[in-house]
Amino acid sequence: MQHPKGVLLPFRIMRRALRGGFRWLPWSAFVGIAVIGGMLAVRARLQAARPRAQMRVLAPPAVPIVSSAALEQPVSVATVAAALRRGALAGTLPIADVTLDASASDWGAVVLLPQLHRYPGSVSADAVNDRAVRAQRQTYDILRGLLRQWPIELMMVEGELAGPVSREKRDRTAQRIAARAEMVRVQDALRIVITQTEDEEARSRLEQFARTIPAALVRADRAIALDGAPYQLWAEGQSLTMVGAERAATRATSADLVRTQVYLQDRLAALTGSDRIVPTTPMTTLLADTSARTNLLRAYLQARTQRAPGSGKAGSISASSMRDPALAPYAQQLQRALVMLEDAESASSDGQVRAPSRAANPYLRIQDPRTIRRMLEENESAITQTVLEQRNGETAEYMAQALRVQGGGVGMLQYGAAHAPGLARALRAQGLTVLTVTPDEVAQRMQEPDASTRRP
Repeated sequence: MQHPKGVLLPFRIMRRALRGGFRWLPWSAFVGIAVIGGMLAVRARLQAARPRAQMRVLAPPAVPIVSSAALEQPVSVATVAAALRRGALAGTLPIADVTLDASASDWGAVVLLPQLHRYPGSVSADAVNDRAVRAQRQTYDILRGLLRQWPIELMMVEGELAGPVSREKRDRTAQRIAARAEMVRVQDALRIVITQTEDEEARSRLEQFARTIPAALVRADRAIALDGAPYQLWAEGQSLTMVGAERAATRATSADLVRTQVYLQDRLAALTGSDRIVPTTPMTTLLADTSARTNLLRAYLQARTQRAPGSGKAGSISASSMRDPALAPYAQQLQRALVMLEDAESASSDGQVRAPSRAANPYLRIQDPRTIRRMLEENESAITQTVLEQRNGETAEYMAQALRVQGGGVGMLQYGAAHAPGLARALRAQGLTVLTVTPDEVAQRMQEPDASTRRP
């Protein structure tokens, strides 16, 4: 009969102790050894009776999943899509459309968020950015609702080189948020002091000064929104792994193509007697989209952007307010907030360069408008291939790489609305399921008759 090893252990210990000359040990020691041995014997019998656990091999899910902090069970992308649709129908989320395109291999999934972004060469106060502000605010609400229930961390953003996004971008948005909070503190303090001030003249000056704050808050809100919804969430402390989607070489090629396009359009305008340096053409969408990453065209457009006097600056407090004993503390505090906002506004531009001049145009010797138009068509074809098709393919490839690094699951991608259909196809070609979530404002913009001839 075979015994588990633990059963004979106490007897072996006692036998060795006696043989080794430890006969002087008290019997209580041997009793203790016997008790310990008995406990080990019971444990050994229990282990011998327990069947060995078999390793479970789980089949890959039919749809990629992401663990939910709110629910005990994993949640499928189809479930996420259904929840977003319910939110859209109930009016709790500003979503116009939710489209789920499953891939055959289905090893990972992407939540694609088409976007409208800051117009190149503009500042946040410019009216041309009104729709982008609304679209980014809607995207913020969608992402906040999504991330509150499903903790997806991977976020890929347009306009950044492939790899981790610099934390300086997060700090820039955080500075805007801090500036806004400072403005609110000034506003709240003024409300209190106005009610406590008995001097009517001083109270009138305080009230007049307080009326300047809402405009500053609007500017701060627009600047925060135009940084992009993912950056706002990131700056607010949301756990996100922010990565870029752009290839440096493609970006450089795009810059060359855009430079050529600018000079050709400029030459055509000069030959036809038009003062409109950048005419509205079917390529305006592509040009504007690329120029967001091209200092040359950014400066070119900014030099010609029509805006209200002073709209390019965050504003400043009058010297009289600074000297007024009743206003000085609040004026100084508000001025600090405006300076913070101005610093962040400056940090968002990638170093403006001087706009190209007609004198430097390499096509000045061409006198035939038909030749320029033919060259424009050829350049537009190259831009279509590089700016749309090539960038879509590279972004999809980078997204697949990022998902493989995190072991599959789900990632999020915010990209220009004009790219959405082609980008979704490129992502599916990488074996990824694509959940396209279109905010209301983006859908309205793309449904307009001239949407194909203007920037997204």
